[in-house]
Amino acid sequence: MSEQLTLPGMEEGGPAPPRPRPKPILRPRRAFNLFFAIRPAPDDALTLEALGHRLAQAHGMRCKPLAAGRLHVSLHNLGEYDVVPPGLIRLASLVADGLAFPAFDVVFDHAMVFRGRGTPYVLCSSSKLEALDTFHLELGIALKNAFPLLDVKRDFTPHITLAYKGRLGLVHSIEPLRWSAHELVLINSHQGKTVHEVLGRWPLRGQPGLAF
Repeated sequence: MSEQLTLPGMEEGGPAPPRPRPKPILRPRRAFNLFFAIRPAPDDALTLEALGHRLAQAHGMRCKPLAAGRLHVSLHNLGEYDVVPPGLIRLASLVADGLAFPAFDVVFDHAMVFRGRGTPYVLCSSSKLEALDTFHLELGIALKNAFPLLDVKRDFTPHITLAYKGRLGLVHSIEPLRWSAHELVLINSHQGKTVHEVLGRWPLRGQPGLAF
């Protein structure tokens, strides 16, 4: 009779040794990411860019703040594509054409670093932003009606990314910063190339403005 080999420290018939966990498979990012967003007016964006530099330096971070032209608050994502379907752009534009919403203020009063891809260093709010939340909801409903298969997210944490490669665990308050959202934009992000191509703009009523 042949002998059965038993590993040291294991009794015959005992549990099998645990298998090593497979490494997670990271899905490669596609060339383009299409999304709706609001953006600060150009002068406000320059102020925010300068703030990003000051805060990064003050908190000892070596991250490079984003350029003013890339600062935005993401609302709803329409997916990643190697080639953006022209029909998708047309239908998304029709959705935006049908919205009627006044300009509204956005107030951020603290900064933190999110976990996840790139560990973004962001500005956000400690209180609920009623107008922005309502706008996000209304846009989401309109998109779901137009794109029944689209994964429209109801959860929403309004924020504007100032930089990437932030220091995890960093959370701090800032002087309340107020700016006015005065247009909705459809952005095609050329991923890995730091390019935000604006495919459409839809003005909201009101005038932009930023104050501390």
